Amino acid sequence: MKLLRMTLENFKGIRQAEFDFGGHDANIYGANGTGKTTVFDAFTWLLFGKTSEERANFNPKTITNDGYVHNLNHSVECDVEINGSVTTFKRVFHEVYKKIRGNAETVMSGHTTDYYINGTPKKEKEYLKYWENVFPDEETVKLLTMPYYFPEMLHWEKRRGILLEICGN
Repeated sequence: MKLLRMTLENFKGIRQAEFDFGGHDANIYGANGTGKTTVFDAFTWLLFGKTSEERANFNPKTITNDGYVHNLNHSVECDVEINGSVTTFKRVFHEVYKKIRGNAETVMSGHTTDYYINGTPKKEKEYLKYWENVFPDEETVKLLTMPYYFPEMLHWEKRRGILLEICGN
């Protein structure tokens, strides 16, 4: 798997950004608070719906000093090369508004997440199934894409098992 390109729109503190990785090793560096973790969170949210710290109740909304910005689509899109074929994945989080009968104004009724593969809308199960066909288990993807997953998040017995499998007993 090679990450070729990543586009963020209204994702946490990043209004608009595009990264052209070209499938090569890349480093993102900068001072604290400049968005390095936000970019990594965007990638892990695209894959797993969680932050890089495994928080599932993650909210990708744009935040300002006045609070959340409403009526925006918050999205991450990536071109990924898998076995020589390029596939575009996109996840979009947005608010849902409903008009209550007898009331002139619309009211926010919740949030929804939309999924796309190569520009085609998919149901969440179809989106996740695609990743399952590429990688048989989520843990393998996390080991390959999340630097701190092995030393900090993986249970010690699983870490030990992996090390013994690689190095021998």
